[in-house]
Formats: sequence, C-alpha cells, structure tokens
Amino acid sequence: MEDSNETDMVRKYLEKTFSDPLVKLLAPTSLFTEIQLESLIIDYISGAPTNIYITSEKKAEVRKISRGTTRGSYNRTLAQSKMKLTSMLCSLVLTGYLGILDTNSIINLAETVANLHQLQEQTPESQKSNVNESDSESRDIFARQAIAELEYRLKELTEHRTRRIT
Repeated sequence: MEDSNETDMVRKYLEKTFSDPLVKLLAPTSLFTEIQLESLIIDYISGAPTNIYITSEKKAEVRKISRGTTRGSYNRTLAQSKMKLTSMLCSLVLTGYLGILDTNSIINLAETVANLHQLQEQTPESQKSNVNESDSESRDIFARQAIAELEYRLKELTEHRTRRIT
C-alpha cells in the first residue's frame, strides 16, 4: 500500500477513535494527555498488528492534535506515553500484590475490558459511523451500558477494604 493511503487510514482511525463515546469519557480522566494518547495510538496502529507501515516523519505529520510537529517531538511524546503506561501497569501490579486492590476485582475489570473490545469489533461499520438515527441510538445505548459496567468495576476496585494484620 502506498504511503499516502496508509497515512489517510491512520488519520481516519484517529478520528473514529477520538469520537468514540467511551474514549471521550475515559480519556480526560486517564493519565495521558490527548497528545500522548494520540501518539500511543499512532504507534500501535503503525506496525505489525495492522500491517500499516509509515515512517517516523509521517507519524509526526499524521497527528491530528498537533500537526506539523517534528519527528523528535513526536518521539519524545511517545516516550513519555510509554513511561506513563509502564508506571501505570507497575502500580496496578504493586497495589494488587500488596492487597490494596483485590485480585478478583482486577480480573473482573480485565474481563469487562475484553468484553467491550470484543463487542466493539463485532459492531458493524454502519453502526460505528452513525449512518442514521437508529444506528446512533443503538450506539448510545451500547455506550451507556458500557459506561455503567466500567463505573461499577472501577468502583469495585477502589472501594476501601480493611485488611486484618496477623
């Protein structure tokens, strides 16, 4: 595939991703700035899992949020994003290990995320693009259900539990 088609595909993917109701809900409360999240997404979809290959220069150019940034700026932002992701995962492991977060709750949250991802992949493209009002309503219902499930799982994770020391 030629480079311009691949960059167009990345731009469309970014547009679709940032218009997703769950992304709109979760992104502002995540540890990532919008630019860092965008950089992670570009890096993820520009590789082996998707068979989309674009150069580092094109990755910097394809950014929607801060177009025209240099390759160096893109790489610095990507490195910051990856460090935050690593820190977040280590924190999750550490709090699970220490018993601060209940292991079953972590497993339930992971299952919820897997189910949401599977449902998203099974949703026909016509529903994802809000072609008509009924499709839009179906997507909104799905988003509300998903948000409610996520809120429940996150609350379950962070409820205060007293641990008995023996």
